[in-house]
Amino acid sequence: GDPGMAPLCREAGCGVVVMHMRGEPRTMQEAPCYDDVVAEVREFLAGRCGGLVAAGLDPDCLCFDPGIGFGKTVGHNLALLRAAGSLAPAGRPLLIGVSRKSFIGRVLGDDALELREWPTVALTALAREAGVRIHRVHSVRQNLAAMRMAEAVMGDLNVQR
Repeated sequence: GDPGMAPLCREAGCGVVVMHMRGEPRTMQEAPCYDDVVAEVREFLAGRCGGLVAAGLDPDCLCFDPGIGFGKTVGHNLALLRAAGSLAPAGRPLLIGVSRKSFIGRVLGDDALELREWPTVALTALAREAGVRIHRVHSVRQNLAAMRMAEAVMGDLNVQR
């Protein structure tokens, strides 16, 4: 990343999202290859965490994003989602952005954007069960409902009705 960003964020005391991406946006999907995508993403996020803390950023200001869909195949994305509970550096939150992503259409064998909405809701519930608390979504109401239901089943939501 930009070497001037860490000092700026430290001075501002702002929250920082660290996202993994292989390559650049225009080239990231050209045959992405990993020996072990989960281990490599986990190591990248931990390394960035250590570097930012060493640069003086408060660890409480950091959250981490495995970069679903950014320089990854369908298989890579699914492996990262399976491992979501163990990707972020210890004690730090993970952000997941799967909403309407093209890998959903590839899994379903149909690229229609409208068909990606309910699978996104399902992934939100699954990711919440795995410990993910920050979700980037388009349809907030539906995804919030799925997350709250997952929390109720997990015993994390105080339900008194």
